[in-house]
Amino acid sequence: MNITVTDYRQMNEDYLRIEQAILYLEKNAQRQPELSEIANAVGLSEFYLQRVFTRWAGISPKRFCNS
Repeated sequence: MNITVTDYRQMNEDYLRIEQAILYLEKNAQRQPELSEIANAVGLSEFYLQRVFTRWAGISPKRFCNS
């Protein structure tokens, strides 16, 4: 598999967004925010956040919030 510079940039952007999402979840854990709120806070669609978060964290945002 050949990884291009564009792939590395996208991976880096995804990593930073998921880091933001995790920090947001930790800060708002008591409220258990909806996926739409988390996605909005980090500038992603709900679909993309769900997919990328699960790939990076190994669990869904909801499961992360409940753990």
